[in-house]
Amino acid sequence: MPRFSDFRGREHEKKEGMELIEVTPVILGGDPIDPCNRALVSRAQHFEVVRYWNGVIAEMRAGAAGNDAK
Repeated sequence: MPRFSDFRGREHEKKEGMELIEVTPVILGGDPIDPCNRALVSRAQHFEVVRYWNGVIAEMRAGAAGNDAK
């Protein structure tokens, strides 16, 4: 997965059809300004990444809700 920083300053390279993502979402401790926390992925990869992180966040929220009930 190419990092966003790999493409900065190289405008001649195609970025069309690519999505910019956070490797580790800010809500989970990812750095919002660190270029190493950014990556360009295809649209299909973007769907996979979003599904993965949504599942991780849902599990964490469910665990937190279960701990609150005790």
